[in-house]
Amino acid sequence: MAVVEQIVLHHFRYSMQFLTDLSETGVRCFALHAPPPRRDDPKFGRSIEARVGAVLHATAVQVVQRALQARGVESIGSMSGLAASILSNDGFLPLEFHAADANDFHHANARFGQEMLSAIDARIRRLDD
Repeated sequence: MAVVEQIVLHHFRYSMQFLTDLSETGVRCFALHAPPPRRDDPKFGRSIEARVGAVLHATAVQVVQRALQARGVESIGSMSGLAASILSNDGFLPLEFHAADANDFHHANARFGQEMLSAIDARIRRLDD
């Protein structure tokens, strides 16, 4: 996965540098990760198998989390404490978190947002302790 790791690090380099720079100024910050992919995303089957997409998503999130952690920036998202509530056993976004628009394969719904907001609130409370 070394090639995938390098692609991910290159793709997210500016976001990670921004968070690092912000953190180094004393601003308390953390990264939010996107929801995992939907199993029924139409790009699966045409370009890659669905299970490969789920593995690539999980790998990308883990690579970014490790890189940010090494820079002192915490992550909140699908692979960082929310996994039990927002991931199916096979790494896809469960149906109950799909966007209301059946053709929106990029976003999750308000319930997913509530899970994320709860995680953000918990993170902020830890900062205030």
